[in-house]
Amino acid sequence: METTERTSEQRTDKIRCKYCGEEYSSSYKKCPFCDGKRQQEGACRREARSSAGNGGKRLSGGRGHFSGIEPVRVIGWVLALILFAAAIYILITALGPLFHKGEAAPASSVSEASSASVSAAVSTSEPYFIEDAGTSTPPVDGAVSSVLTPIVHATGITFDTTDVTLKANESFTLKASVTPSDSDDEIVWTSSNEAVATVTAGGTVTNVNQGSGASATITATAGDVSATCTVRCAGGSTPAATTPAPATETTPAPAPQPAQTGTPTAVNKSGSVTGTTTGLLVRSGAGREHEAQDTLTNGTDVTVLEDTGTGWYKISYSGAGGKAVTGYASKDYITVK
Repeated sequence: METTERTSEQRTDKIRCKYCGEEYSSSYKKCPFCDGKRQQEGACRREARSSAGNGGKRLSGGRGHFSGIEPVRVIGWVLALILFAAAIYILITALGPLFHKGEAAPASSVSEASSASVSAAVSTSEPYFIEDAGTSTPPVDGAVSSVLTPIVHATGITFDTTDVTLKANESFTLKASVTPSDSDDEIVWTSSNEAVATVTAGGTVTNVNQGSGASATITATAGDVSATCTVRCAGGSTPAATTPAPATETTPAPAPQPAQTGTPTAVNKSGSVTGTTTGLLVRSGAGREHEAQDTLTNGTDVTVLEDTGTGWYKISYSGAGGKAVTGYASKDYITVK
């Protein structure tokens, strides 16, 4: 029996196998797909049915052909796709920032960043103040203005002397040096005992001690630093002179009389002011017609130099700065000891 058939519709160089239905060149003696063996007819037909959708070429297990898809090739394609995707990702990651490099940041971000930079610079440095608050304008858009100047704090303070001795009513001005010299901290002066020594805002210390000898500590403070000076004050200071209304003797003044004349008598004894309520006027001469030069209170110690013989004593007392002063006072208000 013939193993192949020819039809008029087929080309003369092609033969269709009657077993597997595949066309093959007439140069073949046998069907290359089923090897023309009738005993394999069943196998050829089964292979033909399973491969009907692949254009008629079927892998039937014949020599030089495969019966399925190669796993190695599939794995290779998968790996190639993975590598391709990785290459694309790396390329985008590396080149992406270059495309956005020239884009401007949002205005709000720039403003916030600028403000944050200025805030950090000011908060981590010394406090600032405006030199001319009346004419200068505050910083714009967070920029530090040239009118802002850092405050310079004092790091040290020293006296020209640390121990001073003052006589009754004597004054002395302390000199304090602040480091650095351009410090913005002001010097504040204080006394540990105002009843012994007082101090002014300029550093002038005055002995006001009316009792026995005592001392006080004068402190000068500038910012967080300070210095002290010990002031030793002798007793006997008189209260600071005030400017009351002109004081008069407590007794009614007698009617003006012609100036009395008498013979002065030396006394040279200690005495004190007594019996006055508004103060005893000390005059430049022996008589009320003379100018009043001072006012003494009860208890003030004086030295009676002489009795003028006209109802007046010539006296000596301690004036400002402990200086001895001479004057005349009514003997009615001076008790000789």
